[in-house]
Amino acid sequence: MKVLAIDTSTMMSSIAILDGDTIIGASSINLKESHSEKLVLLIKRLLDDLKLDIKDIDLLAVSKGPGSFTGLRIGMTSVKAIAQALDKPIVGISTLEAMAFSILNNGHVLALIDARGTRYFAGLFHWEDGDLVEDIQEIIEEVDLYEKIKNIENLVIVGDGTKKLGEDILNLPKVKLAHPALNNAIGKNVAVLAKRQFDLGHVDNSFDLEPEYLRRSQAEIDFEKKNL
Repeated sequence: MKVLAIDTSTMMSSIAILDGDTIIGASSINLKESHSEKLVLLIKRLLDDLKLDIKDIDLLAVSKGPGSFTGLRIGMTSVKAIAQALDKPIVGISTLEAMAFSILNNGHVLALIDARGTRYFAGLFHWEDGDLVEDIQEIIEEVDLYEKIKNIENLVIVGDGTKKLGEDILNLPKVKLAHPALNNAIGKNVAVLAKRQFDLGHVDNSFDLEPEYLRRSQAEIDFEKKNL
């Protein structure tokens, strides 16, 4: 089975192709402009390099959020369009779970994405019998995050949100930061997790699958304020 996975939840566009249990190709690029300007080219180039046609793909996978509103919409729309056009199954994977999947730790893993201001998209996980188990997934203020994790033994934090963490969290004695190279480019993880879900019989509907933002967009908040 060949899986094409796409992640556009942050500034990093990341795609990967999994064949069986092997990643046979991957590509990532840090984009300052819109993902839409590069994503299709990245997919085509990777397929061409592997001498594959899009019809050779058996399963589509996409990070469903949380993350960038625009990036998530672009990635989700692109993958759903391919799935519908080719009548292929599709699986959506939590961005936070895909980030945490990079870290093998006998304690807990905290995945963080910058949610602007002093807030984070946060996912707390632990490994159990070879599977990553979700404990918490929410949007949270840093002061509240500190209270949730201050007593956790053996915690590794991963994700682009680590770049703005305050000293209170960074100085916790049982906390370690993952290597910065593991903070993004999670297309490979999305592919592996999607294949696992598919093997368990869990697939999404390509018409109903939507991004999971964990909060409303700023445009929705501004609209509501204007119409109160």
